[in-house]
Amino acid sequence: AGMTLQAGSLQPGFDAEKPEHRPSSQWKSEMESLVATRASPAPPSSVEEHSLLVWAGTWNVANLATPASIAEWLKWDLHATVTQASSPSQRPKRADGIPDLYVIGFQEVDTSVQSALLLETKRAQQWEQVIRESIAGATGGSCKFVKVALRQMGGTLLAIFAKESVARHISEVSTSTVSVGVLGMMGNKGAVATRFRYQAETLCVVCSHLNAGDSPANFERRCQDYHDIRRLMVFTECPARGPAV
Repeated sequence: AGMTLQAGSLQPGFDAEKPEHRPSSQWKSEMESLVATRASPAPPSSVEEHSLLVWAGTWNVANLATPASIAEWLKWDLHATVTQASSPSQRPKRADGIPDLYVIGFQEVDTSVQSALLLETKRAQQWEQVIRESIAGATGGSCKFVKVALRQMGGTLLAIFAKESVARHISEVSTSTVSVGVLGMMGNKGAVATRFRYQAETLCVVCSHLNAGDSPANFERRCQDYHDIRRLMVFTECPARGPAV
C-alpha cells in the first residue's frame, strides 16, 4: 500500500500569507490524522492477516428503467468459488458464504443529455434503492450492509456496500470522476473511482465506460481514454472517517 502525491502549479495571485489562501482547520486536522496514521506503522507483532470476500460485477443496463430486483445476479456461489481455488491457502474462510463487500458498476444508467452535462441525476437514488433491497434479498437478510460509497458520473455509476462488521474498519473514503466523452469533457464516457482504506491496506476501484466500436480508430480512442483517466483521476479529499454504521 502507498500514497501518491501529485504536484500542481500555483495559480497567479496566490499568496500563502493571505487568510483566504490558507488551508482550513478541518483540512489541517484531517491531514495531520492521515500523516500520523501513515507515519506510525504498527509493530509486526500487532499486525494480523485479514481477507475480504468481494463480489464484483459490471453491467451495461442500456438506459433501461431500474428493475424491481437484481438479487439473482448478486447471489454468491461460495461452494463453486472454494472448489475452483488453486490452493487451500487461497480459499476464503467464510462460514456464512456471504461477501464482505459488494462492488457494483453500471454503464448507461442514464443516457440523456442532462446526465452528460450535469453528471448526476435521480437515477443514482433509484439504483441505490434497488441495490439495497437486492443485497438483502441475495443474502437472505442475515446481516446488515451499509453504503461505503455511491457516485454517478453521467451514465456511469459505481456503488460499494460492506457488511456492517467490515465497514467499521473502513476509513478515508474518497470518490473521483473523469469525463472523456463528447469534446473530451462530457459525461457520456469516462470513469468513476472510489478509494478507501481497510485495516492497513488502501484499495481503489474504478468503473469505466469507454468509446465503443471495433475499428482501429475506436481501439485507439479507447486506449487514449484509458490513459486520460489514469492521468486525470485524482482524489482531492481524504477524510479520516469511514462510512456511517
